[in-house]
Amino acid sequence: MSSYFQNNYILNSIQSIKGIGPKIYKVFEDKIGTRIIDLLLYTPYKSIDRFKNHTIKNARKGELLTVEVEVVETNIKKSYYKKRIPSKIITFGTNEDKNKRLDIVYFNLFSNNLNNTFKIGNKFLVSGKLEIYNGTCQITHPDYVVPLEKKGLIPEFDPIYKLYKGIKKRNLVNFIQDALRSLPKIPEWISKKTLKELKLISFEHTLIRIHNPKEDSDNDPDSFLLRRLAFDELLANYIKLKILKDKISSKASNIISKKYNINKQFISNLPFKLTDDQKNAIKEINDDLENFKPMLRLLQGDVGCGKTIVALCSMLKVIDSGCQAVLMAPTEVLAKQHYETIKEFLKDTNINPVLILGQTRVKKDILTENLNSIYKGTSKLIIGTHALISKNTEYNNLKLAIIDEQHRFGVNQRIAIAEKGSDVNLLVMTATPIPRSLALTCYGDMSITNLKQKPKGRKTIETSMISSKRINELLDGLKRKIKEGSFIYWICPTIEESEDNNLMSIEERFKKLKKKFPNLDISIAHGKQKPEERNLSIYNFKIGKSKILLATTVVEVGVDITDADIIVIECSNRYGLSQLHQLRGRVGRGLKKSNCILLYEHNLSNLAKLRLKTLKNNHDGFLIAEEDLVLRGPGEILGTKQSGLNSFRFVNFKFHNNLIEIAKNESELIYKNKQKDSDKIKSLLQIYQSNNFLKNLGG
Repeated sequence: MSSYFQNNYILNSIQSIKGIGPKIYKVFEDKIGTRIIDLLLYTPYKSIDRFKNHTIKNARKGELLTVEVEVVETNIKKSYYKKRIPSKIITFGTNEDKNKRLDIVYFNLFSNNLNNTFKIGNKFLVSGKLEIYNGTCQITHPDYVVPLEKKGLIPEFDPIYKLYKGIKKRNLVNFIQDALRSLPKIPEWISKKTLKELKLISFEHTLIRIHNPKEDSDNDPDSFLLRRLAFDELLANYIKLKILKDKISSKASNIISKKYNINKQFISNLPFKLTDDQKNAIKEINDDLENFKPMLRLLQGDVGCGKTIVALCSMLKVIDSGCQAVLMAPTEVLAKQHYETIKEFLKDTNINPVLILGQTRVKKDILTENLNSIYKGTSKLIIGTHALISKNTEYNNLKLAIIDEQHRFGVNQRIAIAEKGSDVNLLVMTATPIPRSLALTCYGDMSITNLKQKPKGRKTIETSMISSKRINELLDGLKRKIKEGSFIYWICPTIEESEDNNLMSIEERFKKLKKKFPNLDISIAHGKQKPEERNLSIYNFKIGKSKILLATTVVEVGVDITDADIIVIECSNRYGLSQLHQLRGRVGRGLKKSNCILLYEHNLSNLAKLRLKTLKNNHDGFLIAEEDLVLRGPGEILGTKQSGLNSFRFVNFKFHNNLIEIAKNESELIYKNKQKDSDKIKSLLQIYQSNNFLKNLGG
């Protein structure tokens, strides 16, 4: 391994860089990361050509101008503490701009600094945005002012970074350049053939060039530099998936005995008929369970397609062979929903499901009793949250782990649940259909089963688009519907009113609804509430005590209220299509005709209108997901920035689709030689924040 990684320089804390004290470190910790490599991977979002306009006479208002000037007069104010008192340095251009005036203006800067810098007769190179004030050209607070002999301090192509309060661009650039100066050679993990095929340069040279661009296109999302980082991300992702696959792979037989027919008996007693898709899914999973290798399968179903019953049939097959099965959900609400649903399905059997939540969520004696029954093997069917992978939960003979709404979990959680038993079969489920490119990227060789058919009798939800200007008409219509027995979800994008945006909050909408419906009980549910308070609000809505549930997207999954027949989604143009489709699926679960109302802000862009019309005219979640990927990108597909599928910083499927298959093949090549190339793999995984996989390297 190179001395670079022996010294772990890029994995060191940024506190080793001169100028980063406790205050700046805290900003980095919250927003960027605390390692030197996190700093270096904080890439510019664009580059600008500072010397495109270099004469005052040819520049236009609002354009970037970099020009040579001479100071002819200064009008520097001493009133530093007074607001908006300008200091003005009057300059004239040189050479072809000799008779062109350009004022340099500062507000509220120490006069001593300005007096020391700007001496009459001195010449400077000034760069900033050109403004026109009372007919005179000026630059306010220029980005750069340097003596002519130090012209090289102004980059020809200037990287532009997203900045956070507490970090100035000048300081950020200095930190990055300081780190780059100490950057030794890094071992290359990509094969020479692939580097040549994709026209990539080395990792360290990519970092150097991306922060010191030579063209204004260097930081475009389709540049060869971003392509390198995107490929590295994909490669690291595929290697993680291979480690996961190794972790659950086994040379021993994993056959679940075929002699049991509990599924047939259970299915025949159901009060409804399974769809062909459900039957096919059950068969595919059964075949996996009877195979010699543990199952690794993704079950993705559109909203309302009946994944739960498929999952239950899989669990029953495992249980009837004497083993244990778990169903893990990301939230307590969803875990309880599954528990109640499955308990109802099994009421005529001798199988009693057990619910495991966090230690603080249930009485200690009940939790202890349940954990003991799981450890002894008397409890076979277990449902819960992440508490299922805690060190306190030990299993007797776990053979099947089902992870629901898997995009809320990362690969680490999948490994953790697989380690809770020997030869554990893994089934991950999602109600958010995943576009093919994302599925290939995030699940690699995992088998995929799709549920598209909805049960017979399920009515189509009528979707309409209404401008926020027509809110009073909408409220009058809802008043009539409530009298007729309707129950209404009302979704808002934020919880509290804020001066920072004009989004409708729960707080503000509640006041307006109470004014319109003074005698109506309105429940509120959002993420800042204590679970008990939120669950009570949802329960009151479910039993009819309240007619309106005012909520954030906390109700996106896990809330199943059959009487709810209307959902209003406020500021609907701010959501991704897949998330809107998920929210729409909260209604239409009963016998009543249901409606989804997309309340949008006026003056919508053409793209926003296109997106909402796509949802209005389509009910196929798979088609919607593909459209969402094109219109919004992978980061919005799942409606959450914390999702397991949204772990990519550099991969943009609009530009990097062609890298998927190449990265997959490259991962197979490097992983096949994982003993010889262990240093390369470790370097890659450490850089891309996958330390948890290193201990599992090698299976």
